[in-house]
Parts: sequence; structure tokens; C-alpha cells
Amino acid sequence: MMMVGIIAHIAVLPYADMTLLAANSALAIIGNLFLSIWLFGEKFTWKYDFTAMVLLVGGALTIVGLSNKSQVDVDAQELLDRLSTKKAFIFYGIVGLFFAFTHYLTYKFHQALRVFETDADLHDHDLKTSNPSIDQSALVFSKSNQGSEESESSDQEK
Repeated sequence: MMMVGIIAHIAVLPYADMTLLAANSALAIIGNLFLSIWLFGEKFTWKYDFTAMVLLVGGALTIVGLSNKSQVDVDAQELLDRLSTKKAFIFYGIVGLFFAFTHYLTYKFHQALRVFETDADLHDHDLKTSNPSIDQSALVFSKSNQGSEESESSDQEK
């Protein structure tokens, strides 16, 4: 069923308005959500899944509602002129700043994650030294997690 949708999507690419096709792709995500619940028995979490569905449907409706549905013929020179306007360069700058800000936030989140992992490791060490017979479930990084972390770190070192 998924392959039929992908083949149909590829078949209409030359003929469809890309904006409207993007909205259709967003709705396919919702279809996949319901298929995963039905076929794989995944749990529907109202807090996350419903919010995501509302945002996807709202975004798709906004795209369809605001899209220009009339055919516009643009030659190469006019397209180049549009791409080199002041408004276009402002857009490029905003996208570049957003991109840089996103990378900066990712870097800061990774730093915070490293601090958390260090603090959790120290907490586990303190618990183990103060009470050697402590239950593994009381630790932040239990034995099962440590084994997977050690294999991941050894994979990264290679």
C-alpha cells in the first residue's frame, strides 16, 4: 500500500503543483500514524499524537488555502531577477541565521547532556559506594544501559 502511494506520488510530480503535493505528503504522515496503530498495535498518545495531527492538518490547510493556484509562466531571466532582489537576500540572511542558531542550540544541548550524564554517573557511583547491595533499578544508568553505552562508545572509538 505504501509503495502504491510512493509510485503515485512520483508519477504526478511533473503535473502537480509542488505546494499542494507537499500538503498531501503531510497528510500521508497522519495516515501512517493510523496504520501503525492498526497494524502494529502502537499506542495513541493524545498529548503528542493529537497535537501533531492538529499541527499537520492546520499546516496542510494553510498551505492549500494560501497557495497560488493560477499558472504563472516565468522565463529564466525573470526568475534570476526575482532571486536577486533585496527581499530575497533578506530571506537568505534570515534562513542562514536560523540555520546557525539551530546549530548553536544543538551544540548547547549536547553540552548540557554531557553534564547530565556526568552528574548521573557520579550519583550512581555515590549510591554504589554508600550501599553496595543497592537495587540496580535505583541507579540512573543500570547494568543493562551501561552495556549498551559501552558498546556504543567502543563503536565510536573505532
